[in-house]
Amino acid sequence: MIFDKLENAAQYADVAATIRRGIDFLRSSNPIELPLGRIEIDGENVFALVQEYETKPPAECRWESHRIYCDIQCVARGMERFGVTQHDRVTITEFHDTQRDIAFYSGEGDYLMLRPGMFLILWPHDVHMPCIAPGDSTFVRKIVVKARIA
Repeated sequence: MIFDKLENAAQYADVAATIRRGIDFLRSSNPIELPLGRIEIDGENVFALVQEYETKPPAECRWESHRIYCDIQCVARGMERFGVTQHDRVTITEFHDTQRDIAFYSGEGDYLMLRPGMFLILWPHDVHMPCIAPGDSTFVRKIVVKARIA
């Protein structure tokens, strides 16, 4: 997992070509003006999902991971509490769905605060829980870039 400010993202771009394309997209876009939904960057290799939602109590959120794509998650507006953990701290509750590239878990983890201008890069071994309210529910606008690594 990488957690940093978007202004520092270029230093992580050489990890993989798909990560570079995702970071370049985030750095060259105005995230507030992007339309909601899926934005093609490089076909099925790299695409962005622009989302808006209200954060939820932790009990309404789920631990998840992916196998095919890394997530590059960047908050444009609002803030959310974000859980991170490792596979040895969770138990699988729904096996990997290859169509949606997602598996779900129950268990324990650690938390950080994702604020505007911050981003996370999450690899398949990074089990994570997005959308958590930082106290009271808040409105969040977030861009999730999916960068194929498998």
